[in-house]
Amino acid sequence: MAVLDLSGITKRYGEVTAVDEVSLTIEDGEFVTLLGPSGCGKTTILRMIAGFIAPDAGTLRIGGAEARHIPVNKRRTAMCFQSYALFPHMSVRENIRFGLRMQRLPKPEQEARIAAVTDMVGLTGLEARRPAELSGGQQQRVALARAVATHPDVLLFDEPLSNLDAKLREHVRVEIRDLQRRLGITSVYVTHDQAEALMISDRIVVMNNGRIEQIGDPETIYRRPRNAFVANFIGVANIVPAHRNGSAALATGVGLLTLPETHDLPQGQSLVCWRPEEMVPWHDQMPNRIAGTVRQAIFMGNLVDVFIDVDGVPLRAQVTGDTAIRAGQPIALSVPPDRIHVLEPN
Repeated sequence: MAVLDLSGITKRYGEVTAVDEVSLTIEDGEFVTLLGPSGCGKTTILRMIAGFIAPDAGTLRIGGAEARHIPVNKRRTAMCFQSYALFPHMSVRENIRFGLRMQRLPKPEQEARIAAVTDMVGLTGLEARRPAELSGGQQQRVALARAVATHPDVLLFDEPLSNLDAKLREHVRVEIRDLQRRLGITSVYVTHDQAEALMISDRIVVMNNGRIEQIGDPETIYRRPRNAFVANFIGVANIVPAHRNGSAALATGVGLLTLPETHDLPQGQSLVCWRPEEMVPWHDQMPNRIAGTVRQAIFMGNLVDVFIDVDGVPLRAQVTGDTAIRAGQPIALSVPPDRIHVLEPN
């Protein structure tokens, strides 16, 4: 069952269209991430779902009911903010209690829920502390516990980990995903961090300039980006112009590339892409030989990040098991036909 249904949602600020006719359906229990650069409209969508701002056009349904005129406190949604939005003068216990008081729950039920969520997010024993006495990760857990305690139908996350350092951010995102799976709460998560989106999402919605560029599961978004924007925004991609040369080959600036015979090749000019880690050392009988000169080779521990010049075309490869690659030396690599993806025009 669809818990959230956005159809043609639009929001304008003067002459600027922040969200442009966005349609999106989110099913019960899904974890969906809105991903894109700053200013792409993802936070505006989140705030419209929460009820903080109203759309100018389109319909927004929560649980099948039109939500545009439902006030914030009646929407059965809960938000985890980037700034945590904790009350500094309140203890952990009272911060979590705040939403329960707004729901006018009996005191015994409030206490039961507070005990349950503090245990769930690992805050047992810290209930009497105030936010200033907690680490950043602990403050984020308080914000999460406060949101979860109200038993929302939809949990909303507005870049909740951006104030944490990289190692703690990775740890807390795993905790958030694990908690969401255990509770089965439909969740909408906003971030500009591609790795974060790939790690935690059931589906990713890639946005740009107020519009949706692609919707898909993390592997599809990464392996089969729809266009050059998605390919470049999600990870690193080699993107080269190409035109058809035969029934199963494309002529490019790095050589003739063959694709699987079942692949429908585009007519005229196109763009093709593949990921750096999909390139492998070339040897006889391998298709798609790409020969160039190493511009730079960076040892990354588990791989070597290689920057290559192929007749003026820059490429990037990530090669494992060979640390002897040096700048200035010739190199021959191959990309398997089934790893080459033809992009749609932006």
